[in-house]
Order: sequence, then C-alpha cells, then structure tokens
Amino acid sequence: MGGAFYRVEQARYAIVRLKIAGRVFVGDTNNCFDATVNEAENLLLAGWYWENEPNPAKEPVIREMLADGDIEREI
Repeated sequence: MGGAFYRVEQARYAIVRLKIAGRVFVGDTNNCFDATVNEAENLLLAGWYWENEPNPAKEPVIREMLADGDIEREI
C-alpha cells in the first residue's frame, strides 16, 4: 500500500482517536539508529531515543508511539 503513495508522490495522512489499554512510549525517530555498523553510535542514539533527548542534528521532532496492550480506534 505504501508503494502506491510513492508512485503518485503525494503524502497521505490520517488522524484517528485511539483508545489504548496499556503503557505508551513516545520517542523522536530522529534518534533511531541509522542502520550503520558503528555499534557505539547506534548505542548512543538508542540512549537518546529512550531518554527522549533532543536529536543531535536539531531536526524537527518526528514522534512515534509504541504501545503495549489493546488498541482500539474510537469512532
């Protein structure tokens, strides 16, 4: 499905209200490791991610949410 959006070069977004029964963590994806083989750099970025530190490149925050438990879409 995502491939179709790339073909038409148009961003698609959906805003939904979710009901989450469980824990939630929100982190800045700019702090995720960048698929390098540099273990020290990956561990440093992972620490920044899990501690919600500002990303080193000072890029605008891109939030991702991780949830454990049941997730339902509220209508």
